[in-house]
This record gives sequence, structure tokens and C-alpha cells, in this order.
Amino acid sequence: MQPSLTARYKARQDVDGSWSVVDSVSGHRIMLVGEVMADLGEESAVGLADILNRDDNYLSSPTLQ
Repeated sequence: MQPSLTARYKARQDVDGSWSVVDSVSGHRIMLVGEVMADLGEESAVGLADILNRDDNYLSSPTLQ
């Protein structure tokens, strides 16, 4: 299997200045452990997206919101 050239999960700055982690395929925010990954700081959102993109097996399928 060839690795993807684009990251599936991305940090996105919201209108209010906070950050979210979104699925680049659907464009929706992801949900982990029952919480939407929104209202984050930039460092947290970027770090979480990096973790999710590094290991496809970390989560079988984050819930989308």
C-alpha cells in the first residue's frame, strides 16, 4: 500500500480564532472520546492532527461531526 501524499487530518483555524481538527476527506470536525475536536489552541490542534496522520491504526475511524 502506497502512503498518501496528503494528510487526512488537518488543523483548521475557525472564524472565532480557535482551532479544530478536521477530516480532509469530508471536511467535518472529528470527534474523539465523545468530544468534538474544536475550540482548541493551534499547538494542540496541529499536534493532534500530526498524531492521527502518523499512525493510521491509532484510531480505526474517528467519528465525524
